[in-house]
Amino acid sequence: MEEIVHIMLDHPKVILIADARGRRTRTHHPNVEDEAFCVGAACIIPYPALFSAVNHSGESATTIASRYDVSLDYVTYRVKRAGLARVYAKRQRGG
Repeated sequence: MEEIVHIMLDHPKVILIADARGRRTRTHHPNVEDEAFCVGAACIIPYPALFSAVNHSGESATTIASRYDVSLDYVTYRVKRAGLARVYAKRQRGG
């Protein structure tokens, strides 16, 4: 999904650069990569469904990860970037 976001948002293409010794490096734009990953994650786990799972159902990250066939780290990232970390922690404590 991240690669599709790069295309849709017309992000700059990676440029391969060879130095005098023939070693290759590539350009890297951390903000562009972060944007693409964040938007891609939102496409895979949309906010309304995530909010419902976290706030109303009190589901664990493991349950959400299983539903969307993604990693636990991916769900944790999505919860944090969606601004639901405190709600998630509270619901997991039983609050």
